[in-house]
Amino acid sequence: MNGPVPGAVLQAVLFDLDGTLADTSMDFVTLINRCCARRGMAAVAPEAVRARISQGIRGMATLCCGEDPATHSGPAFDSLCQQLLDDYALLLEDPGRASAPGLFEDMDKVLTTLEAGAVPWGVVTNKPRRFAEPVLQGLGLESRCAVLVCPDDVGYSKPDPEPVLLAASTLGCPPASCVFIGDSPVDIQAGQAAAMVTLAAAYGFLAPDDQPADWEATAVMDSPAALLRLLEGPEGLMASRALHEQPGCDNT
Repeated sequence: MNGPVPGAVLQAVLFDLDGTLADTSMDFVTLINRCCARRGMAAVAPEAVRARISQGIRGMATLCCGEDPATHSGPAFDSLCQQLLDDYALLLEDPGRASAPGLFEDMDKVLTTLEAGAVPWGVVTNKPRRFAEPVLQGLGLESRCAVLVCPDDVGYSKPDPEPVLLAASTLGCPPASCVFIGDSPVDIQAGQAAAMVTLAAAYGFLAPDDQPADWEATAVMDSPAALLRLLEGPEGLMASRALHEQPGCDNT
């Protein structure tokens, strides 16, 4: 969808972090393949790692265990997951690493457009704060991001709506005036439960069987450029905001 979202008056935009705002995949490729090398296993293709990122560290850790499902749980698996988290923290301390994350193409234009229109944007992620903050700092976004909500801040993570509702409350925006964009069904479910406009990032870290068109999001974005088109133009979300803020309009 490249046209306006009917009835939407934009006050804030919230992004998932990994696979939506930023391409963090090569950090995880490095992490998983270092683990595989230690365990005497063959390297995993980047595409296979990307397909597991939305499943979190436990989903990615299964790539280091072989195909036997019996190895994907239990104390040894728990220990492996903790080791991966510790290794990831060390990896993030190296700002000069070749695998450092970058914004998806045209995403900086999206952020600049929002900022030029005085629309605050933030991040709602299931990534713990000790990992999310270094990623944002490495991208140079820590001072531009108006709110960051992590699992540390809430009792329930996405798909529960609590994190996105907290972000909206922190920004002082009604949930219905917020757009939430993410590359996983849990993102869309959280946004829907909060009564937000939801955008599915079909360019993100999708598993082979993921079908964003089936997530029942308000719209599906195949690229940040598509999001930019949704914001701009005479009938875009930015125009809806400008019209709403004109003298004589009800801005409550």
